[in-house]
Amino acid sequence: MLNNNLHSNNHFYDRIAGFYDTMVSFDKLVENRINFLANFSKGYNSALDIGCGTGADTIALSKLGLKVTGIDPSAQMVEKAKNNCEKYSVKPRLAASSIIDFYHGDSESYDVIISMGNTFANITYSDLKEIFAIIYEVMHKGGTLVFQILNYMRVMAMKDFTINKYEDDKIIIERKYVKSDDLIFNISVTDKTTSEREEFNTTIYPHIYPILVDMCINAGFSRVSAYGSDKFENFNEINSKDLIIKTVK
Repeated sequence: MLNNNLHSNNHFYDRIAGFYDTMVSFDKLVENRINFLANFSKGYNSALDIGCGTGADTIALSKLGLKVTGIDPSAQMVEKAKNNCEKYSVKPRLAASSIIDFYHGDSESYDVIISMGNTFANITYSDLKEIFAIIYEVMHKGGTLVFQILNYMRVMAMKDFTINKYEDDKIIIERKYVKSDDLIFNISVTDKTTSEREEFNTTIYPHIYPILVDMCINAGFSRVSAYGSDKFENFNEINSKDLIIKTVK
């Protein structure tokens, strides 16, 4: 059974869905994802996007010619994804569901399974082990898993926990981590016209490189590769901002 934190995470992502595309510069993100995911789509027909959010990766994979299923526990994120897919003239299958619930009601198998946008950091260690086993089971032989998470070995050593700041003439959106008994992901939104400020918080699980590699291997995957960015730089535990892992069934 999935940890109850996922329910609070659903609420967190439902609440930020309205400004999420602004925060991540959605159209630019789609363009970048098309370029990145093109490296993993050749020769494949089907893809599953776990934690699809507002649909950037689902759209990218669809534009690359794959039959795509995108799932996310946040119903509001999935509604935004539907609108974005319509705007980009693609028709993937979308579902508001966790991967475990979806697995029990789905009979499809997939060539490529991705999970970008730090999705796995929202999931406890025990639940993530179960999810890796599910991913392995629903993937075709010779299929590829690609996932991204922040490099939490670097994050935990940082003095300044600010991750990203977006600002235009109307709004400031700042993302940072706050250390308490848990690691808290905090988003603050400031309206520059009224100076009103709103904050959003959720618990994060800082899975690190060696643990994630072990999970891949224990689930049955082989040929694990790690990169420090979507430019395929070598992963460095101290300096890399991101951790991207590719592995094959």
